[in-house]
Formats: sequence, structure tokens, C-alpha cells
Amino acid sequence: MARKKSKLRRAISPRHLRWMASRALISAAPALRRPLNFHGRAISVAAAAERLLFEDAMVVDRPFSAEDVDFIRSSCREHDGPAEPDYWAAPWRFSTAYYLLNDVEMLSHTGCLADVAGRGLISADGAPENWNRDKLALLRAADPIAGTALTVRRYTNYFHFMLEAAMPLVAYFEHADKLDGPHSIVSAPVGPGFARETLKAIAARYGARLVELPKGSKARLENVATYVRRTPCSDWPMARPETAAALRDALLAHFGRQIDPSAGRRLYLRRGASKIRNLRNDDDFTALATEDGFEILEPASANLADQVQRTAEADRILAVHGAALANLIFARPGAALVEVFAQDFCKSVYMMLARQLGLTHFRVVSGPGDYQQNFTADLPKIKSQLQRAA
Repeated sequence: MARKKSKLRRAISPRHLRWMASRALISAAPALRRPLNFHGRAISVAAAAERLLFEDAMVVDRPFSAEDVDFIRSSCREHDGPAEPDYWAAPWRFSTAYYLLNDVEMLSHTGCLADVAGRGLISADGAPENWNRDKLALLRAADPIAGTALTVRRYTNYFHFMLEAAMPLVAYFEHADKLDGPHSIVSAPVGPGFARETLKAIAARYGARLVELPKGSKARLENVATYVRRTPCSDWPMARPETAAALRDALLAHFGRQIDPSAGRRLYLRRGASKIRNLRNDDDFTALATEDGFEILEPASANLADQVQRTAEADRILAVHGAALANLIFARPGAALVEVFAQDFCKSVYMMLARQLGLTHFRVVSGPGDYQQNFTADLPKIKSQLQRAA
């Protein structure tokens, strides 16, 4: 569960102080309203689009077992995103709709799109974006981008980048109905190294140009192929196996790596130093994994190539719930995942991801977590599930 800020912390946060300062300036000088707080309107992607290019849809017609349903209802529901009451019922339809937009501007600091006709910011559901995203008048113009642009917003989280940016990009390029002609992957300023290397790999595989916008800029885009994802639960991504395989191959080619099909690795994705969700008995947990033949890998931007290759060669994967499990998209069908949770922080996101990719999922619910989700792993339960996963 995300940490909740107290009212005092929210009141003195830099974001809130900037918001208060802008309101004070607007009150003192109404002429500043537009540059400091753009019109605040929004338009949905569907309303702004010239046409729907195609819909990439997938149905996972494998119902949850009674045990799974009980687990989701009792342990996952409060942490999973908003969804229908029976969102675990089968069949589940996942889709990503790709639209063609014309003549829009992309804001560099977030990757948000703005409609040049003045109808507002372009968002998946038409809801107004946060005020800090729409300071159009304060941004300098970057070079216009011709051809077809696929935009990438600013990401700092590995899971959200891989499943919400990289996978949809690959799905577009792999689809038979994609647009003809030159393409550019246009990104907000990239922070983490894993994002830059992945975008380079995708651009190289599909012959696209990679454009990283300068900070504090906005660029005019001639044509934009953008997408809207729809899933039964907001925490469940769409992960078609063939799309995952194409992304894996793009990254392996980029790093000059090859998979050894006979490797049969046992891989423990260790969280390492983290602000939240640390194990109080990490040394004992690591010793248990090592005794069972697991090799230890602490995922980081610097070892992205190792993450891709080792996950692709693994028969068994062990990890505490966290963003590093986005690496499941590189796993081979039939691989087994043992995922460890704190008692009061369970989510079904990787259970569903494993189902989509043909992986076997085992869960271990351990003791309660503290305010920062730190907890003690239940080692006997883990050992039992590792034996089941063998």
C-alpha cells in the first residue's frame, strides 16, 4: 500500500506550495492566469482522433480457481485498482486501441499531448490533467516532427514503463495495420537508463527514429499514433506472449546477447536497498534461496541486459512483490514464479501477468508489514512453495 501523507506533509510539500504560489500570483495579476494555469480543459483521445487505427484485443479464457478468487477478494481487492465487483470472472477481455491524431503538441516535461485547436489536453478518458502538466505558454518550441510519432510519457518506475510504454510500442510495430512511412518514437526527457536503452532497442528493431525532447520544450507533431488501454482491473496489464517475445528479442539484439535454452536457471530477483517493502530477515531469506540453488540478481538500470537474459533462461523465479517482476515478460512459457507478499499488501497484478504469458504462479503470504511495508518473510511457507514449483 502506498504511503499516505499527513495533512501537514501535504500542506508543506513543494508541489502544494507551488500551487498556492501560482494561485496567489493569479489573484494579484489576473493576466497571469493563462501562462500559470492553462485553460484546464481536456479532451479524450477518441474525441481528438481522426480515426481508430486498430484495436489489439485479447481474451484470457481461463477462470480463476475458487482459491484464487478467495485470495483476490480477501487480500488483493483493496490494493488492486478500481474495477467491477466480479472483475476476476472469466472471460477477461484486454485491449489496446490505437488512434491517429493530427496536429498536436507534446509537452516535454511529462509527455502529455495538447490539442493545437485549443480544445485542451488530450488524455485517455478526457479528465483534466494536473495543472502542472499544462504550462504550454511557458515552454519553448522544439523542432517540429514530421511523419508518424509514437509518444512516450515520462516514467521512473520499471514496471509501468515496460508494461505501459514499451509493450504497447512493440505491439503497434508488430501489427499488420500500422501506418506506413517513417516513424519516430518521441519521448519526454528520459530519466532512468533502462528506459533509454529499451527505447533504443525498439527503435533499432523497427527502423524508427528516437527523439528525446529538450527539457522545458514543446514540439509540434504532424501525426501521432497513440493508444488507450482497457483491462478488467486497472492493475492488470495486457501482455500478449508474442509481443513480449518481440520486446525480449529486441533487447537481446541491442545488447548482443543470446539465450541458452538449456540453462535452466533458478533466479532470485532481490530487492536490494529500497525505501519500502524490505525484508526484516533478508539474510535468512537469501541463505534459503542460495541453498536451493538460486542465483541472486539485484535489478538495476546498469544490469538490464542481465535481467533480460537471465529471466529468459530461468525455470524458476523467486521474488518479493515489486516492480522487478515486470521481467516476467521475458520469461519462457512454463516457467514458475514464487511471489512473496506482506500479509497486508497483496496484489494480483503478477498473478494475472503470469496467466497471460503461460507461466505458473505460486504465492506466499507472510507476516504483517509496518508503515513502510517492511515485513518478515515466512521461510517455511516459501520452502514449501519452492518445492511445489520444482
